[in-house]
Amino acid sequence: MGEEARDSIAYESPTVCAGSPAAKRLEIGDGQPISDRSLGRGIERCGLRGTSLRQRGVNPAKWVDRAAICTMISAMKTRLLILPLALLAAALVAQSPGIPAGGFAGTWSANFSKSQFPGPAPKVDMCMIGPDGTVTVHEVSAEGKDIQWHYTPIQGKPVAVVGRDNVTVTVKKVNDHLNEHTWNIEGRPAKSRSVLSADGKTTTFTIDGTGKDGKAFHEVVVYDKQ
Repeated sequence: MGEEARDSIAYESPTVCAGSPAAKRLEIGDGQPISDRSLGRGIERCGLRGTSLRQRGVNPAKWVDRAAICTMISAMKTRLLILPLALLAAALVAQSPGIPAGGFAGTWSANFSKSQFPGPAPKVDMCMIGPDGTVTVHEVSAEGKDIQWHYTPIQGKPVAVVGRDNVTVTVKKVNDHLNEHTWNIEGRPAKSRSVLSADGKTTTFTIDGTGKDGKAFHEVVVYDKQ
């Protein structure tokens, strides 16, 4: 085949022999050679498919490198599009409500013989914790008043306690056996922590704060898993 005939053939999918100088020029960042199919896509993106290269004023000897560059640019664009989506997904997960409860999940009942209350002990003190860390408390006070409240924590952010007026709590998961809480109870700060025993059967809740009378209080409630 003469040179003129070769030049008139459309570059549908140029073939490069493995190990040749051209093949080495076609290696991309990870050291993998670009396939014939990839080169064909590069040619198509550059608008030269089905057309004589010499008619386009393109030197065939240089075209393979140009096709490789087009292919690499296209791959880079794809990666740049994927990266923001991945970052957005990570941000949404970080902001989503709930902290995996792990071993804290379940139904817990206060063991009054092991607990210490600053005032009269309640008749009932039950705590239910869901897999997402949602805490639901059911109490019956010493006077017989039924009290229920709940909240779903967000790591490091204050959330409202539903069922209690002007109360928020910020939860920090320290590890699988320790959660720390910062409370705002009608403008009065309080700190607490929940410690899960090694066998997962007992949780000890300790809170220190200031009561409505302005006096400091300390409370320890030991819960047994039901």
